[in-house]
Amino acid sequence: MLEEDEYSTPILQSLESASLVRSFLGEYPKSLSYSFRLLRVGSIVNEDLQEIVHGLVNLRILLAMNACHSLASSVYFLWNLQTLFLRDASADFVCEIWKMPQLRHVIADGGMAYCVSDPLSDEEDMVLENLHTLFCVKNLKFGEGVLKRIPNIRMLKLYYERKIDGSRVKEGEDYYDLRNVCRLHKLETLKLQCHNIDSHLMREVSFPYSLKKLALVNTKLPWEDMNTKIGSLPLLQVLKLKKNSFIGSEWETSEDQFLNLKFLLIESCYIDCWITDNAHFPRLEHLVLRSISELEEIPSCMGDIPTLHSITVYKCSDSVVEFSSKNKG
Repeated sequence: MLEEDEYSTPILQSLESASLVRSFLGEYPKSLSYSFRLLRVGSIVNEDLQEIVHGLVNLRILLAMNACHSLASSVYFLWNLQTLFLRDASADFVCEIWKMPQLRHVIADGGMAYCVSDPLSDEEDMVLENLHTLFCVKNLKFGEGVLKRIPNIRMLKLYYERKIDGSRVKEGEDYYDLRNVCRLHKLETLKLQCHNIDSHLMREVSFPYSLKKLALVNTKLPWEDMNTKIGSLPLLQVLKLKKNSFIGSEWETSEDQFLNLKFLLIESCYIDCWITDNAHFPRLEHLVLRSISELEEIPSCMGDIPTLHSITVYKCSDSVVEFSSKNKG
């Protein structure tokens, strides 16, 4: 990639005359005075994007590399932006999205999470009717202000950690209002991941009946919550339980649960006894068990599920491995 001082005068002149440019990939030269007002797609590497966003009013898709505070405080000037990809953003990146009516997707990769600012007053913020994806948001609070501004959200990846503004969450305080997640009536895919969060805060979560895919990581919920919070979700097809998402010695399923579940993954969760019936998973197609060495055996009835195509096990007890090898493994 050319550095800014390597751009020759002819190249700069040609860029300044390229009034019809629709896509740009690379490091936006700071010395370039012309703004690409017709630019639709931009993949821009720059530590200070604040100087250029004012000229990109027609941008639809932006991949921002090394995004920092300067972009966070200016991104709402991109009135027509539909998709924002963040890569290698700073740890304290706060995305100002509430004045971007065309926004559809905000996605971060590389294992990073970004924050979303709290909504302002009704006069200053708007309902984001087009917003479908927020992936991955840190410490999002589901108060009334957020709920009414994302009515059509379909995909959410949420990350929660104990420290908020440098302080600890008080014991017993439902800081995140996670009981309100169930009011997102169009939500189809949810991943909820925690780090050093008190389990009582996660027990407040309530899931909407619209969910089709759910992944939980380190939520430390008791197995009893599986029946009351998850098993009754009528449309749920994919369930991934990872790294202490559920804790406790026994999981006993109930009738009329998991009626449409097709894929079940249990990974690195403590469980030594699983009590179920093949009728409790009437449409299960794939069962994956990883790193649950405490589980003594897979319920024998699981092998009688007529829709089951495969049982995959990894780092489990010998009896579990033996069962899987005999039952469609």
